[in-house]
Amino acid sequence: MGLSSYSLLLLLLVAPMAEAAELRVLSPTRADCADLAARLAREPRSRQDTLRDLAREGERLCQAGHVRAGLARLRRALRAAQQPSGNRAPSAADLPPALVDGTLAAR
Repeated sequence: MGLSSYSLLLLLLVAPMAEAAELRVLSPTRADCADLAARLAREPRSRQDTLRDLAREGERLCQAGHVRAGLARLRRALRAAQQPSGNRAPSAADLPPALVDGTLAAR
């Protein structure tokens, strides 16, 4: 079954765009954790107990080699610190139980 001239033309037009839109996926590193922690430290609201605890947990996870989980905590703390003051900060009640008692790091 051959390609019609329309299909061939469409393929020739789309192929270069697919190459140009190629994404590069980078693995998160501990340097990413440090960068995010530094950004969070510059936020005035980052000194709230719940945000500070969430950031510490993120840094601890990063140091233990759980970079993705650590970055997730740091991002959550940064988002909460950047929210208008009317919104509440995340608490331990917002996290799955395995994360609250620290069993994630043991896995």
